[in-house]
Amino acid sequence: MNIYEYDEKHNIISNIAKRWQENNWLNFGKGSFEYDVNNNCVLENWEIANNNNWENWFRILYEYDDNNNLIHQYGEEWENDKWTPENELLKVTNPDGILYGYSAKEIFLFYRNLTSIRSEKNTPDGFILLQNYPNPFNPSTNIIYSTPEDGTVVVKVFDVLGRELATLVNDVISAGKHSVLWNGNNFASGIYFYSVTFKNQTLYKKMLLIK
Repeated sequence: MNIYEYDEKHNIISNIAKRWQENNWLNFGKGSFEYDVNNNCVLENWEIANNNNWENWFRILYEYDDNNNLIHQYGEEWENDKWTPENELLKVTNPDGILYGYSAKEIFLFYRNLTSIRSEKNTPDGFILLQNYPNPFNPSTNIIYSTPEDGTVVVKVFDVLGRELATLVNDVISAGKHSVLWNGNNFASGIYFYSVTFKNQTLYKKMLLIK
């Protein structure tokens, strides 16, 4: 369960995530959000509950250019009483309004005016695994990947100990972008990993289930 708080401009300024445990809703994570004068989010700060106390967890910082275009994102994790670089979910909305998620320490974005138009390829240039969406999620999320040609694809989910929990796909898949749903309804809150294997290459990412 998530409880949201908004400001007068309808921006989310607080997000409290709770999970059902021992017949009670218990605090799990709390996010706070700060915005600049142009209504752009400049800081996303998350805390995690520990024995009824909130402790630093991770944060994402955002920078914009003079045209309010996002140009820099940076993820950090609270470790050993200080902020350290860490792979976090960094979300980017492209000029077409499509949202992408990446697990990365840092992202730089550059913009330039359109100079030419060419035909778009029907298949991607390579084998790509995107961040699951939504993330964090409860109880279902989409795992998104693309392949440059037809071939056998295997999609699996693991726990933090590396134990295989589910095989979502094991079949010959056509070239292009695909999405497969994983339902974590029967699993506890926490970090999980998913992998996609194509032509002897395996890509991994992590995801967060919050109940």
